[in-house]
Amino acid sequence: IYANNSNYSITYVPDYLEITPRPITVTVDDLTITYGDPEPALTYEIGGLGLADGDELTGSLGRDGDSNAGTYAINLGTLGNSNYDIEFFLATLTIKPKPIIVTANNLTITYGDPEPELTFTPVGLVGSDVLQGSLVREAGTDAGEYVISQGSMNDAINPNYAITFVPGSLTINRAEQPPLEFGPLTLVYKTDLTLTHT
Repeated sequence: IYANNSNYSITYVPDYLEITPRPITVTVDDLTITYGDPEPALTYEIGGLGLADGDELTGSLGRDGDSNAGTYAINLGTLGNSNYDIEFFLATLTIKPKPIIVTANNLTITYGDPEPELTFTPVGLVGSDVLQGSLVREAGTDAGEYVISQGSMNDAINPNYAITFVPGSLTINRAEQPPLEFGPLTLVYKTDLTLTHT
């Protein structure tokens, strides 16, 4: 400096160069899955001034909630880089109820038998899940056919599922009547006859 400015006696006052964080935006993608699906990768787009060449964000996004059906906020989690000032735009992960089919099992008993348990066959349950609620049947104890309906086994108390219900029937068969046996008869001419069985 002095050599190139021989006419001057220079007093140098040092200062600092401040490098401020680079402003970028992180916009998270909204995601939708069905209950029971694998946890999806949380993805995002970088905007603003963008990342400098060769840079990347470390860490990962996070999300609120659990694996039940519902809508959950996706948060910044541990995603970051100290060289960047991140403006974060929220998104959501929506877990939809899973469609399943529940078919009431047809049952047959004989008049006078105890009331049977109303059973069903589900198709599409996740893991060891158990449906809540119980089936009901059309009232009546006489011989005949009675419709088995959904009862309280509905979506309201099984929010992870969208249930399509297939009704069944309970058939009550007639009981067998034992043979009637009549004792020996003695009849007086022109008198009324009454038959009794033993």
